[in-house]
Amino acid sequence: RLLFGTVDGAVGCILPISADEYAFFRSLEKALASVAPAVGDLPHDEWRAFANERKQSPARGFVDGDLVETLVDLKGAQLERVVALMKEDGCECTAASLVERVEDMARSH
Repeated sequence: RLLFGTVDGAVGCILPISADEYAFFRSLEKALASVAPAVGDLPHDEWRAFANERKQSPARGFVDGDLVETLVDLKGAQLERVVALMKEDGCECTAASLVERVEDMARSH
């Protein structure tokens, strides 16, 4: 585990996860990015991309916990849409199992 703070006051935690967990949470992240409301009307991949005056690079190799945790705020049709997208991606799950798994991960930090 790595706990970090930034000069802007942000505090974060980096947790190692298994390859299976990574695949699951990346699939969930992808589903949520297409269902959850976007920050500032930007697509999620643009919102989390690295950019400076010389280049812009997409974020890669990590799962955005902030986005994943938005799952617990979804209700009804949005939550069922995430479940359907997860199933299309090969992850067998229910709405309840998704929420439980996200809450378990949230408690680990």
